[in-house]
Amino acid sequence: MPLLDHFHLSLKPIVSILIVLASVGSLPAQEMVENPEYASWSKFPKGTILRMKSVRVAGKMTSEVIVTDTLVEIGTEKLVLETTSLEKNKAKDFKSEPAKREVLRMIALPKGLKKEDFAAGKPPGTTAEGSETLKIGDLEIKTVWYKYGAELDKTKIEAKRWVSSLVPGNIVKNEIITTGAFADTLSLEVIEIKKP
Repeated sequence: MPLLDHFHLSLKPIVSILIVLASVGSLPAQEMVENPEYASWSKFPKGTILRMKSVRVAGKMTSEVIVTDTLVEIGTEKLVLETTSLEKNKAKDFKSEPAKREVLRMIALPKGLKKEDFAAGKPPGTTAEGSETLKIGDLEIKTVWYKYGAELDKTKIEAKRWVSSLVPGNIVKNEIITTGAFADTLSLEVIEIKKP
């Protein structure tokens, strides 16, 4: 099984919940708006690299994956990211083959979400927000954080997301704790931003 498939499979329960959270009421679509992911990446030069570390703890199992996105193409209507992942394992590390992904400039605003909240990266179900400066290597990044949560199929989700327009993709850090039928913790944070 390719590593990216394994990585996505191992995160499938949490990703499924996050997709539901992010797309509640997304059909039918409303107006077309600029994609925040495109908006943030397009400020950086071609060749920019973003590395994020994901740590998942499920029961007694802990997995760590380093995901690297490289900006390989910038256009007026889309950009292209090339992604690789490295799964850290006690026995042997596994590296995925590069996979390319298109990020469109304009996307449909999901129904029920405010344009300004969507652009700012504010998740549905936000209960609190504030600001905090986080350190990434030698950089200090001013971020806005949101606490949010939901309950789905006897699983409770509590999460916190830090965002900044100074980081490609906007998300600086994300922490998700699920309890109930499915218990898990997942953290995702930027560990390196490298410009050409």
